[in-house]
Amino acid sequence: MPWRQVAVFVLLVIPAISSAQKMYTWVDEQGVAHFTDIKPGVREHKRVELRTPSLIPMRENITRGKRVSTINQQVNRSLEAGNGGGRTLSDKQEARA
Repeated sequence: MPWRQVAVFVLLVIPAISSAQKMYTWVDEQGVAHFTDIKPGVREHKRVELRTPSLIPMRENITRGKRVSTINQQVNRSLEAGNGGGRTLSDKQEARA
């Protein structure tokens, strides 16, 4: 019995995946952009190339988030401790000029 469920799943999923990779776009007379997976026929259109999304493992995502939070805390502490390394905004603007 499980092989029948697998067969039904495959028959339903494969066409959905293959059709989802074709996208078209066009602009109508009012200037509204449309996006569809159905070819718009005689209307002037462009095919949109869809790329596979990149996936980041959750562990790496959490690690990056912690790193950004740590850097943010360090910057906030340094700003609270002084005026950003002893230079004021006007000093920086004068240095650029």
